[in-house]
This record gives sequence, structure tokens and C-alpha cells, in this order.
Amino acid sequence: MRVLQLHSKPPVPKVDGGCLAADAMAQGLIEAGCEIKVVCASTDKHPCDLPALQAAYPGAQCAHISTGLGLLQKAQLALGFGIPILHRFYDKQLEEVIHGALKEFQPDIVLFEGLFMSIYLAGVLAVNPNQVVVLRSHNREHLIWRRLAKTGNPLLRLAYHRVSRNLRKAERRTVKDLSAIVPLSMKEANSWRKDGWNGPLHVAPFGVKPLGPPMPTWPSGPFRMGHLGAMDWAPNAEGIAWFLEHCWGIIHTLHPETTFHIAGRKMPQGLGAGISGVVNHGEVPDADAFCKDLHLIVVPLLSGGGTRIKIIEALVRGNAVLATPVAAEGLDLVSGSDCIIADPQDPKDFALAASSMIKDPEGVQELACNGRRKAANEFDRKAIGSSVLQHFEKLTI
Repeated sequence: MRVLQLHSKPPVPKVDGGCLAADAMAQGLIEAGCEIKVVCASTDKHPCDLPALQAAYPGAQCAHISTGLGLLQKAQLALGFGIPILHRFYDKQLEEVIHGALKEFQPDIVLFEGLFMSIYLAGVLAVNPNQVVVLRSHNREHLIWRRLAKTGNPLLRLAYHRVSRNLRKAERRTVKDLSAIVPLSMKEANSWRKDGWNGPLHVAPFGVKPLGPPMPTWPSGPFRMGHLGAMDWAPNAEGIAWFLEHCWGIIHTLHPETTFHIAGRKMPQGLGAGISGVVNHGEVPDADAFCKDLHLIVVPLLSGGGTRIKIIEALVRGNAVLATPVAAEGLDLVSGSDCIIADPQDPKDFALAASSMIKDPEGVQELACNGRRKAANEFDRKAIGSSVLQHFEKLTI
């Protein structure tokens, strides 16, 4: 089966959760026997290294697009119109590349990786009205903005609520022309059903490669907590700011030998400056190397949507995880067995959950082992790819 996969950013290098999810889907389908053709946008934020992309996906193509907002579009966004967020991904040159790939590759399935690429859906169907078109739903975009609307700034609250409402309308319009939706979690699937989608739907979580050696060596030395995430994604920046302001002081007072390490793309140099025990590593070249020296990964998200792929990666690496309910959403993890999920409603409770873990290093190590087994059993990439292929085969009958 031939699958044309359309991306709003290059799937490699895997610099964030969206890239990881798209690459995992492609690799899982390849391992299941599919022939994959990748076409992606190259942006200033996510530039495409074409030789590297083609090394991973022979024959892959990209086109540079400008996703910056003009004055009019910024005004529209400030007033709460959701359309500019989607339309900034439209580019005539990229559309021509997509249409060329449709005619040359003759795909059985066109897979849109995320809502943003659905801006090309009408054009794809204009080329072939019978084309099977599937949305790989990474998250419900409107939910991210709805949760961001909890900010204390009244003007931002109003704008974010309007953006959320308009994005939800855009999601509903988009699905009318789809053949199927492939969400990352059952919770997300239920959300689409609740919004009226009655067509084919197949849940396919983020997949990881089969585990290598046994449990990695547990780090020695004083307890080290950390967070790895792109800081140009608003929910990450919001969550870390909240954690540093409301939780870290409590933790560090109780455990002055414990340190908190932060790293990620677009990391502000001054973040954490002057806060005792906080170490800012900036953008690190090797995420695995950064995380292997940590005893605990903290994911303090207060907003956002979709599935936190970084949590699955942390579990696979052998890191214990402390997360908010929003962060663990859609992963079907059991708090106390696979990870610790603590409610951020009272920051002191979240801080004390971290403190309890620091006091019990053996329990944390056992938690990490359990989480790693859970990830191996439920997020096997090849098995997920095979299940998606079977779903695709039914769509093309």
C-alpha cells in the first residue's frame, strides 16, 4: 500500500513531539510493509534539511513556506479569529509539490499529519475526488487555546476563547470531507465522536521501537529532577514558569541537595537564573544523554491538548515521571504504578508529591521499571503500524 504523508514540518530531525509522532507513524507503516512518500513544509521555525530528510525517507520533498502573521492577520488573531492560524500554512508552491506527488506517486491513502495540513484537503480532492484522505489527529487544536484562556489577563482570555471557538468550527468543517480519522488516544477519539464525527475512526497511539538492553543503569549521586521541552510552545513555558514560581522553592527547601535541570529548544537563557538548585542547559544536542542522568522527569503542564509523547519517551528511557493530569491525558497511565500524577490545583500538593518521591529512591526506581514495561507493552511501533495498515486496507476496499 502506498501512503502519501503530508507534514506541516519535517519529521526529522525529531525536535519536538509533533515530529516524533509523525516519524513514528511513518516508521511503523514502513515496518508493516507500506511504501511511504513524505512531503513537508519547511518554515523558519522548522527548516527542512532535505539531504537528512531524504536519507530517512528516500524521495521526500519539501517546500519553504512563510508562516509568519502579517499585521492584518495579527489583528484578526487578537480579535479571536482562528482562520489565520490555519491559513498561514497554505502556500501555492507547496500545493503544487503535493499535487505533483499525487499524480506521480498515485497513493492509496493521503495521510494529513495534524490539522494544519488539512488546508490542502480541498486541493487534494480536486485532483482526485475519489482519493482516500485520512487525518492523523495529534490533538484537538481548539482545546489547547481553551486551556490557555485560563490566563489571568482578561483581554487574552477573551481572545483565546474566540480563537478556540473558531478553531473548533474549522475542525468540524475539515472532517466533513475526510475518509477517516486516526487519533492518538481514546480520549481524543471520544472528543471527535462528541463533536459529531460518525465516520471510520481508529486509535493509534505513539509508537516506540522495541526496547533494547534491560533497564538502564540508575543514575548515581544526589537526586536530580528535570524537564525537557520546546519553550516556544506556550503550554511548556506556562508549566515551567508555574513550577519554578510555586513548587520548586518548597521542594528545594525540603531537599537542598536536589537539583532541577531544564533543557529544550528556544530555552530562554535567563530562565531559572538566580533560583537556587536550578540548572539551565539551554538547547541540548542529545535528549537521551540529558535525560539518562535524571532520576525524575517532571511534566507540569497546565494547558495543552493531545498526547504527551515526551512522557512515553521518558518511560522508555527508564525515567520515572511526575506529571499533571493534563500532561498524562490520553496515555492510560496508572498513578502510583506507572508514574505519579499529581493535581496542580494546589501547588503545595504537587511539590509534596515530588518530595515523597525524593524520599523514596527505591520506590522511584521501581516506578521507572514499571513505566518502562508499560511503554513496551502498549506502545510498540510495529504493532501499531500493522493495526493502522489493516484499517487503511478496509478504507480502500
